[in-house]
Amino acid sequence: EEMKRKWALLAQLEAETGAHIGKALKALGAEPAPSLACLERGPQLAARFSRMPWADFMNAFGPALQDFVAAFSAAERLAPAGSREHRLLRHITRHEQALLAFAVRAKEQDGDASVQAVRALLGVPIEE
Repeated sequence: EEMKRKWALLAQLEAETGAHIGKALKALGAEPAPSLACLERGPQLAARFSRMPWADFMNAFGPALQDFVAAFSAAERLAPAGSREHRLLRHITRHEQALLAFAVRAKEQDGDASVQAVRALLGVPIEE
């Protein structure tokens, strides 16, 4: 039951972040279109990850998230301060940081503390 609740929170964060990014990209003049390959790959990955033991998933998830945090933080530093691009990249960096905090705490079996950073971002739009 606890794992289902955590998966639901992660799914909610992903859905909200995707919607925020789409809106921000449109405001920047881009017309985001979902990649067919990504749409097909998502359910495949979900099925694979759902069969993995929780600790194995967290061990695999953490290093990838560290790379994402580093990449988006670097991109964020390149964008002009206060620009729409900077705000978008900052939001994505925070998203990846929240997932990384989740992975670290979940790996430590830190109970509800693992979802604090995720919950803190739910319902928070990209700054206008």
